Amino acid sequence: MVSELVTNAVRYALCSSAQGESAPITLVLLHLSPHVLLAVTDPSDEVPTPKEPDFVSEHGRGLYIVETYSQRWGWDHLNRGGKAVWALFNGRR
Repeated sequence: MVSELVTNAVRYALCSSAQGESAPITLVLLHLSPHVLLAVTDPSDEVPTPKEPDFVSEHGRGLYIVETYSQRWGWDHLNRGGKAVWALFNGRR
């Protein structure tokens, strides 16, 4: 899940930096017993939209995977611009 969200954030950070903006990304993991919250920020205001997965393509499955394995996921705009995409997981096995 970390890889999927960070890869998307890096992709959007690179798009923003090509436009001359600074493009930091941040990864946050919180253990909120019994859950784990994963959040990744990027400088893009583009809304993350899951696509119908094409299992032959190398791209386009990230949010489908996050949606499938998390209890809940979403995104929020940040006051400074950009967004945080987050996913909540059950921390118990």
